[in-house]
Amino acid sequence: MLNGLIALIIGIALLLTNVSSSPVRPLSRILPETASGLLAGRLSAYTWDETAVAELSAAFEACGTLTSDSALLRKFPYPYEAMLAISTDCDGMSTEGFVAVHRYLNTLEDTPAGRGLGLDVADSFFVFNGSDLDDATNLVSWFDGIDPEAARDAAFIKKYWDAGWIDSIHTVGDFSNTGRTLFSRDLAIAAWKALDGAGVSPTVWVDHGNAKNVQNFGASDHKNSGYQKGDDPKSGYYHTDVTLSGGVRYVWYSRHSNRFGSAFPLTARKLRDGQTIWNFSRYTNETDRSGAIDWLWEAYRLRDQITEEKLDNLENNAQYAVIAQHLNKSGGLPDAPDRAALQMLADRFHVTGTILVARTSRLLAYAVAQKYVVFKYAQAGGYTGVSIEGVADPVTGFRAPRPDELNGLTFFTDEPERTIIFICGEPLTKLEIQINGRSSVSIPWFEPDTRDYSSEL
Repeated sequence: MLNGLIALIIGIALLLTNVSSSPVRPLSRILPETASGLLAGRLSAYTWDETAVAELSAAFEACGTLTSDSALLRKFPYPYEAMLAISTDCDGMSTEGFVAVHRYLNTLEDTPAGRGLGLDVADSFFVFNGSDLDDATNLVSWFDGIDPEAARDAAFIKKYWDAGWIDSIHTVGDFSNTGRTLFSRDLAIAAWKALDGAGVSPTVWVDHGNAKNVQNFGASDHKNSGYQKGDDPKSGYYHTDVTLSGGVRYVWYSRHSNRFGSAFPLTARKLRDGQTIWNFSRYTNETDRSGAIDWLWEAYRLRDQITEEKLDNLENNAQYAVIAQHLNKSGGLPDAPDRAALQMLADRFHVTGTILVARTSRLLAYAVAQKYVVFKYAQAGGYTGVSIEGVADPVTGFRAPRPDELNGLTFFTDEPERTIIFICGEPLTKLEIQINGRSSVSIPWFEPDTRDYSSEL
């Protein structure tokens, strides 16, 4: 009996661990076929009554579909009133500087800057280094220079990609140069071949640098950004055919912006090669009365970029914010006033629970899913059902939800304990549905990850 009880405890612990890491996977896909009879016998406590599931499934057939305009769908994951991402570019980044900054931002460890903030902040990376500028001498890049046969920091980038401390590509390389550009289509093809082989598939592309970075394609204003050739099939620098095939879905629109928050951070845009992609904006600067730009995207300007007034407005207006930064460029940790700004943001996340701080890729994916989710709502047999049918994505067309894209979606309901969420016809288990304090249920947001990956080989 004691051995059976121990097996049950271990089994449930493993089950909960798997559910936490991927909350939308049904139990039938998580449990091993060799699950003990004792554990399997307890599963009825986590699954729904089969009659209720069948009755709701039948009721859905007679229902019309609903979208984010419905009052049944909450804008942000419970309990948050806003979302914010820090999108940091890897200009001037060293391996040591990267680790120091992200130990402070992402973990709860004691660091030279104080106790870590435990935030979900992800960085970007270069594949090639084709720059002859001084600040690019020891730049972190996948390959050494522009040689696709010579790995440089590939293992480092892969490690922190897997850890979640990197989620964006800062184009395929730094090609800021005093002479001619060193970028070529062949380099783009080599970059995506290497990344695909390593299991690195960034969805977020951020343009970089001066006009020698002809690989850029984020700007829609080609009169003022005519050097950008990445999406022009008539150019020898064209590459968006392979780049979008590599997994890129969101591209920074490559222009400065003094808008801190927005109701929706994305705009669908047609590229010159006919493909459609999501453009997103980032808060980069303020503008004075004369129109002069005051750039805020350096670590020593965090005190001006993140203020109490801006965060209050973000919450009060239920907005998204994507902040552009170069946190690694100075080579050191933020100064005390800038750490105070970050701590204020961390308090809105950890203490008041009003602003959800998320890596850029997660914020953008959630924004699309929340705005364009298509679902049905029905009641039958004393239960309420929410059936997620898919995502009416203007870029891709109607499609099934991607893995983890639905994390955080929250639906209002009078009886949370008797509300079942279905995804593409399959009900989630009770363990996979989060019951909230304000008559709502959620597909849980990602579990916090404050692990210090720098201490691991």
